[in-house]
Amino acid sequence: VGSATAGPRTVTWVADEPPEVLLVEPVDGQEVAEGSTVRVTIAGGDDVGLDRAVLLRGGAVFRTLLGEPPFETTVPAPPAGGDLRLQARVRDTVGHEVSTPEITLVVIPDPLTTVSGRVVDESLQPVAGADLEVMTGFGSVFSGLSLADGTFVVTDLPTNEGELSFTARALLGGELFRGGYPSGFETIPGGVTELGDTVLRFARPATRLVGQVTDDLGASLSGATVRVHNRFDLLETTSDASGGFLFPRVPVAAEVGSALLDLFVSGTADVGGTLYRGRIAAPIAPIEGGETDAGTLVLAPDPGLPDPLTTAVGFVFDEAGEGMVGAEVNILTDFDLFRTTTLADGSFSVPDLPTVDGDLFATVSILIGGFR
Repeated sequence: VGSATAGPRTVTWVADEPPEVLLVEPVDGQEVAEGSTVRVTIAGGDDVGLDRAVLLRGGAVFRTLLGEPPFETTVPAPPAGGDLRLQARVRDTVGHEVSTPEITLVVIPDPLTTVSGRVVDESLQPVAGADLEVMTGFGSVFSGLSLADGTFVVTDLPTNEGELSFTARALLGGELFRGGYPSGFETIPGGVTELGDTVLRFARPATRLVGQVTDDLGASLSGATVRVHNRFDLLETTSDASGGFLFPRVPVAAEVGSALLDLFVSGTADVGGTLYRGRIAAPIAPIEGGETDAGTLVLAPDPGLPDPLTTAVGFVFDEAGEGMVGAEVNILTDFDLFRTTTLADGSFSVPDLPTVDGDLFATVSILIGGFR
């Protein structure tokens, strides 16, 4: 058996090309505010591959960046009156290095900025006296109020403390409404950042509640008074011509993130001069952000039991034992909710409470800093 010997082969060696590098941002001569965070973007490429990028500050290595281009990082600006010298360098996988020319940034005092806009409700009507809060990325807080036409201007805001966030809140009809830009936004140094309209929306989780009202024989009842309450809120509406009822927005929690509250539905109607009453016996578990079907509310002739009524009295104190003025006290029965507020010494009195509508329950709440 014979064997064959391979012939000569030619291998061509190709010189490795040096990498390419570009300092995309910032640019030479750019002004930056003292103490601000300067974004740096380094672009680069190589025929073999890049191993790393290096950012130099004042001629010394400031940060080494691994991964794929573009390379992104930040560098803090020094105090005003000086300058900030930056240079970028990349190295490929075989050790070749290339650097950009050094650039110089001019560091100036913070030119500050202004935020303006308008606060409106859900029907786009201006809201006067809304509490405004602008917060920097470092936690500094600046406050203001909207004017009679809903407009606002908050001045002298720092531009060197990261992005700004903005919130507005107001009590409308006794309920808290909120709006704004909590995720942050960039500003115009030395200029005005126009936010446009900030729409205030119901601050608490809510549901749309629907149902039907009938008498004890199953006939639909129009014009019936329907009430829904939880531990803190009472709403009222009237059934329509077909006996249906609708509550467009029923609060289902004391605040965002808190436990959902069961709903209780009751009603009354005048049927041929006779008082009809009733309630949906089972608590209703709401669907937050959606539609909750309460089912059928059945009203029957009221037996007219004699009721001597009663009065609930008490005090509301804070953790230090001081009486709390203006706290909201709610007394709940199986059919209704009765409400009052505490006096200067924290005392309260709720008269004319029924004794034939089941046990009484009491809850207390107070709105402090936008939270209940």
